[in-house]
Amino acid sequence: MAVFELILCIIAAVVLSSFLSRFIPKVSTPLVQIALGALASQLPFFPDVTLDPELFMVLFIAPLLYLEAHEIDKTELLKSVKLSLSLAIGLAIATMVAVGFALHTVWPAIPLAAALALGAALGPTDAVAVSSLGKEAALTERQTSVLKGESLFNDASGIVGFQFAIAAAVSGVFEVGESAAQFVISFFGGAIFGLVVGTMADLLFESLRSLGWETTTSRILMELFLPFILYLGAESIHVSGILSVVAAGLIIRFDRTGIGPNVARTNIVSSSVWGVLSFSLNGTVFILLGMLLPTAMTASWDDPRVSNWLLLIAILTVSAVVIAMRFLWISLMLRLARDTTTGKRRKMTAKRWRSAAVMTFGGPKGTITLSLMFTIPYTIAAGANFPMRNELIFIAGGVIVMTLLLANFLLPLLAPNRNKDTSTEMTEITIEVLRRTVEELTGRVTPDNRRAVLMVIDSYTKRITRLKQRTGEIDPQGYMRLQIDALNWEKEYVKNRLAGVRAAIKANPTGN
Repeated sequence: MAVFELILCIIAAVVLSSFLSRFIPKVSTPLVQIALGALASQLPFFPDVTLDPELFMVLFIAPLLYLEAHEIDKTELLKSVKLSLSLAIGLAIATMVAVGFALHTVWPAIPLAAALALGAALGPTDAVAVSSLGKEAALTERQTSVLKGESLFNDASGIVGFQFAIAAAVSGVFEVGESAAQFVISFFGGAIFGLVVGTMADLLFESLRSLGWETTTSRILMELFLPFILYLGAESIHVSGILSVVAAGLIIRFDRTGIGPNVARTNIVSSSVWGVLSFSLNGTVFILLGMLLPTAMTASWDDPRVSNWLLLIAILTVSAVVIAMRFLWISLMLRLARDTTTGKRRKMTAKRWRSAAVMTFGGPKGTITLSLMFTIPYTIAAGANFPMRNELIFIAGGVIVMTLLLANFLLPLLAPNRNKDTSTEMTEITIEVLRRTVEELTGRVTPDNRRAVLMVIDSYTKRITRLKQRTGEIDPQGYMRLQIDALNWEKEYVKNRLAGVRAAIKANPTGN
């Protein structure tokens, strides 16, 4: 019963956050949800919550990353994949080392292996926060694709690095060669597993559709189960479950193929279900983060043996190292990158320095970092308590809050949306032109051109939806009406064709 009450309370907090965000648009929704979670955890009637990190990863992170990978612009991702992978792997490892040595230097009581574990946990950026950084900042398509691509790939490197550092802290032994080999196996093994299973799932869904066996219910249930099966299957063979989910999400395309009323109806329902599920899971993740932070940080703050000033200095030091490493790495990558037209490296202009700063603060830390920190064992191999466990969780929580606040309030200053009104006006004009085109095409449908015109109408309606999403004016009802009209037109077309076939059979029953 307590679990059920907790679920109801979290859902209520998620719904409340959606209303509050409308009145404070300059504060991103994740920050609102974290604040609500922290407030809710102090209420006497709100149930206590404990986080099972493994359950958290499979229940929340796996489906969210699958959806993010599936919906990301593949063309833009391919253009920026080198920079995204360098951030996801190279920067994650560099951050792990820099944070580890810096924290151990500032606070020698924290063992180097434990400090390295914290650095590894701070490697992943939060995919949910990246996509919800606020509406006041104007990020370019390249900046957005780099940040989203990084958040998709860097979870694997952060998790693997964290596990190796914790193993070294518990056992007191760290084998560099063995750890590097296991990282390569986990990273590339997860990607290969995801590609194989994703390809098989694609073939299965398309085969069921071609045989006429696909129903709306079966398709949506199988699609919802897919990320969980991918994650659990990959983890069972000791490769990265996160990367397998991402790889499969990138290649699966069964919902982009096929035409007809049943396919269109199923796609509409699937899109609606994923939309509700995505918002609910996103909100739950940050509500949980807000609920867990006060408890995680109170244990160290109230400990008389630990200096609160030292805790604050550690948070500021680690935050500075994370941000400085990220800025330097991105600046170096931008300097080394070659122009796609001339093939030459470009100088760092003021605009490119600003772009580096935008991508620096556009990579906040979040729930994966905290969930990893909660997996730190309570004891080491010798039986003693794990050194400074509560303090490490406190520092991680402080860095998470710091990076989220910086992302929310500095990004609008670095990338102000000065052309917001002009771009919105042009987008609205484009939407109106497309809408009138659809209306004109609707009036020109004939039995001969019906199939071709319906495909064009479907393409235009999807483009209208994408443009409305850019301006924040999503109109699912209007889009659904257009889709339903298209279904009715095709239904009439099929009826007319069947009637013609029957008439031909009656007129010539012998077939001669």
